[in-house]
Amino acid sequence: MEDVDVGVLLASVPQSSLLPLLNALINDNPNLKPKVISLMPRPSITSVTTALNAAYQKVQAAYPYSSTAPTFGSFGFSTPFQPTSSGSFGFGHAFNLGSSSQTPGSPQPRDSFARARLRQPLADFITTVLSYLPYFSLTPATSASSASASSKQQPHAGETFTYLHQAAQYALQVLPLFAAPTPPPTNLVDLINRLHTELAAWSRAVDEHVNQKGGMFGSDMVQIWSRGLDELAQLGGEQWERLRDDWVQHCGWLIGRRPQWRNQDVEL
Repeated sequence: MEDVDVGVLLASVPQSSLLPLLNALINDNPNLKPKVISLMPRPSITSVTTALNAAYQKVQAAYPYSSTAPTFGSFGFSTPFQPTSSGSFGFGHAFNLGSSSQTPGSPQPRDSFARARLRQPLADFITTVLSYLPYFSLTPATSASSASASSKQQPHAGETFTYLHQAAQYALQVLPLFAAPTPPPTNLVDLINRLHTELAAWSRAVDEHVNQKGGMFGSDMVQIWSRGLDELAQLGGEQWERLRDDWVQHCGWLIGRRPQWRNQDVEL
């Protein structure tokens, strides 16, 4: 075996066989995992958003839709959710919140059956989101050892927002599939809260860059951020509205946007 050049052998192995081989090696030797991760190149934002979209579509496909649109508890979604393009951010797609147009008497899957169908694809979706998160995280809580060395570099604000927005958008669109009064899965709620924390850190980083360090961003990019935060505020409710409003208050001036105060009596 000493004369065997593993590199020569690996070069002739079909690409489809390399992943199972590497996984088997790591499963047998867990201590190799950090080393393997450290040697991996930083994934491109295109490959990451493609992976997120694929995982999200598997969740969608697993839901046992009836012949008519399902009703999702208090969320009142009147149309089945659809995946949006990672490039467009889905700004043209709107949900009817707070009302339902379900046809009376239409058959609906039992909640327990739907949850059983969704359990594994949801777990895979969450794993996908968390696996790529270290490459785009701006929070100290994310362990640098869980991603490659390239992820320790400060991620670009535009790519960070693209990733976090798409992940949060998908997670928020999955949430109504778990009908009230049964609470949604804890792992999904935890993911949504984590993504909210990450986007809040991104917002603070943009604030610091433009208001303390004198940096700037292109108006087209800032417009995309503004529309994306509006979309998440619509999907996620009050918690996400506060995040959007905070960003507008500190960074909205980049595109001439001012906060819309809900209480007109507030003294500014």
